[in-house]
Amino acid sequence: MQLKRIFIISCFFCSFFANKLLAQNIDIANIKKFGISGGLSVNSLYNSNSPIGSDPLSYFVAGNVNVSVLGTIIPVNLAYSSRKFTYSQPFSFNQFALHPTYKWATAHVGVASMTFSPYTLNGHQFSGVGVDLTPGNWRVSAMYGRLIKAQAGTETTPASYRRMGMGVKTQWQNNRFRLGVTTFRASDDSLSVDRSSPYTTVSPQQNLVLAVTAGASVFRIVQVDVEYSNSVLEKNRLLTEPDSMRSTVGIIGQPNASAESYNALKGTLNALLPKTNTTVGMGFERVDPNYQTLGGYFFTNDFSNVTVNASQTLWNGRLSGNANLGIQRDDLKNEKSSSQKRMVAGVHVMAVPSARLNLSVNYSNFKAYTFIRSALQDISRLSPLEQIDTLNFTQITRNLNANVVYQLQSSEASTQSIMVTYMVMNAANKQGDLIRTGQTTQVYNSNINYNWALPKLGFSLATGLSFNQNSVASQSFSAYGPTATVSKMMLKNRMNNSLSSSYLITRLGELNSSVTNLRYNAGFAPGKKQSFQLMVGSVFRGGKVSAGGTRNYVNATFGYSLRL
Repeated sequence: MQLKRIFIISCFFCSFFANKLLAQNIDIANIKKFGISGGLSVNSLYNSNSPIGSDPLSYFVAGNVNVSVLGTIIPVNLAYSSRKFTYSQPFSFNQFALHPTYKWATAHVGVASMTFSPYTLNGHQFSGVGVDLTPGNWRVSAMYGRLIKAQAGTETTPASYRRMGMGVKTQWQNNRFRLGVTTFRASDDSLSVDRSSPYTTVSPQQNLVLAVTAGASVFRIVQVDVEYSNSVLEKNRLLTEPDSMRSTVGIIGQPNASAESYNALKGTLNALLPKTNTTVGMGFERVDPNYQTLGGYFFTNDFSNVTVNASQTLWNGRLSGNANLGIQRDDLKNEKSSSQKRMVAGVHVMAVPSARLNLSVNYSNFKAYTFIRSALQDISRLSPLEQIDTLNFTQITRNLNANVVYQLQSSEASTQSIMVTYMVMNAANKQGDLIRTGQTTQVYNSNINYNWALPKLGFSLATGLSFNQNSVASQSFSAYGPTATVSKMMLKNRMNNSLSSSYLITRLGELNSSVTNLRYNAGFAPGKKQSFQLMVGSVFRGGKVSAGGTRNYVNATFGYSLRL
């Protein structure tokens, strides 16, 4: 019943806007009848440190082609790899997608991702169809497709059901008001996995989300925005006993007894003071404990924020800054053994005292998610095509960045600059839905870099020193050392050559080791639309190597790119 109601809503909007599209008059004489643009790249990768059982030689194909037919643009995206990854995951790496566009209508066909809001559908990959429509004052987005493919469980990987999802976001807006409604539903197919298998330890789930957004501009000075979301998640959709709880989602359908209801509310109020070029405001955000939907990969929940904010620009833009200050607390339902109430702040200041000097400082202790790679990971990863763990998120709880850039020389013949950066972060590891609270990490990173370029000769030199330290509980890891890169253009700027080297001294407890990276890159463009790329790199490790590790290994990448 729930799926039927959402499907009816989707059909109504699609048919309404399709009728408006067909009713338009199209001037064929003034429309380019056919056109094609885009590009295709083919890369081959050799890795002497490939896992046992995998081919050290693999290739990657990626391309995007934009076909224009009578004013309608049809983008085609392709991604394919011959590599057999050593881990199983229910998401797709090899991708093919079409994104045709005509005036205010864009479709997504194939493997794509869409975002309705942070509390409903939030960037989850799906295989299916989607649309974005922007006729007049309306904004309509809809999608239907497979969110996760079925995967049998093993000793090392959990089982996953085939998960289908669909959603519709509708919004009307003008210069003063906006009002929108979003519905999203995802459901696991209980027959897609053998539930009698001892490795099938999870139950099929079902999720229904309803969200309402509203905004208003008062006297073109004050802006008010509100968003409310209610997510009802059935932990076991096979149960037939209905739940007696009351929720906003209950307007659409009645969940079963395994369901849990979560709410999220966010509101902002901002005012612009034109005479002083100042913006002031306040905000409120509250997210229930365990809030989640099946339309996202990770969520920050069980917190409430009350903040005030201000931004100011002075001296013709030479000094600008913005700040957020407020109170954040967790354990909203008083269910934890300990709770936390703390002051939260976010400050960004940028200054340009002179044409040669740029300064910027950022500080925040709001919770956020990011990917963190240590200096050792960066230096050891020779090729951008190497496999990385994209499911390993890190929750950041404190972040400080400071940057100083000074231009020593700037002319047509020569440019020289020095850049100094410093960063401090507090982080907690997160894998899937689990945050390991006992593994809080402090990350310290500083760099000083010198750059020299001779534009007329096509020559550049970059040198630097880096220091990185990670502290986890009683253990401390540090890495420091120099880096250098030399680049030279040749053959009338058709060929670019660069040679880079870096040397890191690493310390983990009482163990000392070193890592040396040598890398050569070359690019050659025989014509305006074709190019060849070559990369050869090697890593040399000194000292003790971890169990199963390799002391020395070589990577090589050769690629060809064609621009249509």
